[in-house]
Amino acid sequence: MTNRINLKIMKEADFVGITTTGAARQQALLQELGAKIVIVEEAAEVMESHVIVSLSNKCEHLILIGNLEFYGKVEFCLSKRNAAEAGFLIALCRHIILQGYHPKQITILTFYLGQMFTLIEEREKHSKMTDVKIACVDNYQGEENDIILLSLVRSNEEGKIGFLISENRICVALSRAKKALYVIGNMDLVASKSVLWKRVLEVLKKKGAIGSKLKLKCVKHPQQLTEVSKVRDFVPITEGGCTLMCNTDLSCGHICKRKCHLNSHDTYKCKEICGKEMCIYRHKCKKLCFQDCGECMVPLYGELPCGHWVNVPCCVDPVEYKCNVVVTVILQPCGHEIKKKCFEDVKIIKCTWGCESRLPCGHACRLKCHVGDDPDHNKYKCLRPCGRKKLNCNQEHLCEKKCFEECSHCTSKLKRKLPNCDHFHTMECSTDASSIVCQKKCYRMLECGHLCPLRCFEECGGCKVVVVKKIEECNHEVNIECSMAPERKLCNDKCESFLPCGHKCEMLCREPCQPNSCKVLVEETVESPCGHQVWKSQPCPEDALNHVPKLFYVNTIAKEHVVPVSREEFIFSAKKNVEGLLYADMNMKNRPS
Repeated sequence: MTNRINLKIMKEADFVGITTTGAARQQALLQELGAKIVIVEEAAEVMESHVIVSLSNKCEHLILIGNLEFYGKVEFCLSKRNAAEAGFLIALCRHIILQGYHPKQITILTFYLGQMFTLIEEREKHSKMTDVKIACVDNYQGEENDIILLSLVRSNEEGKIGFLISENRICVALSRAKKALYVIGNMDLVASKSVLWKRVLEVLKKKGAIGSKLKLKCVKHPQQLTEVSKVRDFVPITEGGCTLMCNTDLSCGHICKRKCHLNSHDTYKCKEICGKEMCIYRHKCKKLCFQDCGECMVPLYGELPCGHWVNVPCCVDPVEYKCNVVVTVILQPCGHEIKKKCFEDVKIIKCTWGCESRLPCGHACRLKCHVGDDPDHNKYKCLRPCGRKKLNCNQEHLCEKKCFEECSHCTSKLKRKLPNCDHFHTMECSTDASSIVCQKKCYRMLECGHLCPLRCFEECGGCKVVVVKKIEECNHEVNIECSMAPERKLCNDKCESFLPCGHKCEMLCREPCQPNSCKVLVEETVESPCGHQVWKSQPCPEDALNHVPKLFYVNTIAKEHVVPVSREEFIFSAKKNVEGLLYADMNMKNRPS
């Protein structure tokens, strides 16, 4: 529904604008729209494929702004082509070049840009045709050449001839040749649609210069004519001649056995057997004619100065010939018997026997016999595996180095029990177990009954387990490490001692008592200004014990009842400060309860 609405709107508009990306997505819509004129702005920045998909089969005029080279490529895609004509013209052009014409003397013309690009592609397949010019008729006005090959291109059942109806183009195309003009195409079609082409056809028929086949005459064999109408017709005459053999007399005396060709024989390689006499014995050369004969290598059987009878090349003097007969000799000073070629000097030949000496390491020498060169193996390096135990190895680990190399300490990993403890450690085989410092946790039991908290290598002691101990000096209990002695300086309980004043010390047990630090307020009778005796609260005096009355009442330790205590008993009890004794209650105001 949406596409139908969009198509209706676009058909009512004079101009439709769209990006090339949008055109690619809406290709079906653009084909149905069928715009006759397409304008591409900034064509140099647009991909060729995007332009192609933007065109419909109804496009009559394409305008590209910004890139004329690209215009040629697009027109090539839209232009007319005739592959059969293109292939035939290229084959004909090559045949003309083989007749001795220079490629620059030939121009191939066509009325369509698409055909021009097709011809160029075919030309690239032949290296000899690089200088042949290929152009459109419209671009060749004012130019000419010795030989013109013209491709008409158009051949269809609809009877359309397009550009070929233009008389101006016809006149240009037919007037560019100086020496020869070859026209390839459907002349009957163009003559039926153009008066000028009809007149041209009549002239050609009158002169017998038109036909369905082109007859090519061989320069060497004039009686030989080859008719060509298709590309494959040129295959039998690819050398530019005819189908007969060349049979030209060569300078070597043989005849050319190639198929008829027009190029010279200066570089021709004759493949006949040479047959020339090479020596005084009139031996014939058996090489190919184009190859260098060289010296006569025919074998002659004869006796050499050494006494051996052998075949010697004809060109070689028997005195200078190296006898290759194998002989047996005994070498000195090793005394080994070997075989050598007769011409080889026994003084410089090397013994091929293996060395029979045993090396100091016990291995056999791998060299050939070397009695005259380091016979004691002082410089020899044994490359066999060592096979001995590694240094300081406590097991049976074998050395992996070469025999001549110094053995290394054994580095194989082993798990061993240390001599000073029961712990196992992983160490190199060559390591002395007694030198290992054991860092593992100690497993021994201390005298206190706890496990040792230290490392195995450290001396046992210093138990860190927290236990409860009783301090003998104050009779308090304290939580301390097992290895520590219970001392009063570690006690955190309240002090239970009495100050000289008779009051309890308010310091901690671990702190020394301060005699003058009592903060208790006591009451005593004082004389008022009026002369009466009154009670008054005041800080505890340093000599509080001297102010204690001769007899006063105190509470028992259990505070269950009140008893009278004399001054002397009270002072004695306060100084002793023993649990269970009476304590003074100074707030009793020295009167019965």
